[in-house]
Amino acid sequence: MYGNAGLAESDLNNARRAARLIAESITGRFDLYGQNPYELEIRAACYRFAYLDSGEEVFRKLAINDYKQAICTGYTLGKKDYDTLATPLLTPMAELSVGASGYAVTVLQQWLSQAGFMDTPATGTYDDLTKQAVELYESENGLTADGIADIAFLLSLYSRIDDVDQPLPVSD
Repeated sequence: MYGNAGLAESDLNNARRAARLIAESITGRFDLYGQNPYELEIRAACYRFAYLDSGEEVFRKLAINDYKQAICTGYTLGKKDYDTLATPLLTPMAELSVGASGYAVTVLQQWLSQAGFMDTPATGTYDDLTKQAVELYESENGLTADGIADIAFLLSLYSRIDDVDQPLPVSD
């Protein structure tokens, strides 16, 4: 629906209402029955529509969160949309490797720890221990085990991370 320049404003408003009602209905079902990956993906699509329509970052974050939860259960139909929404947020962290330092590295180390691949405190320095943790994650997740935190690595790792209150680095 979104992006169709031929839609009348009334049709676009109806699509907005429908997306909001679907998202609210699914949220209510989650409260009663718990989450399931199919409805997570549908609600994520509604939030994605709201983000594309309004540009409001909160809708992007809500969509990403739902896509992440669905992906973690093995349901990967929404992965393409997840990648599209998350890539711009993760790009400032892409290509981290040995010798890098700063907030982005700290976040990466915290994510590796949360995912169970690093058991030392975050130092903010991409050292040999960080490289080993990245390589281990890469090898266990079908990625090229080169120890470089490229965008494919970051998208995969980030899909497993609960980062509700942690801001992503925009630059170091």
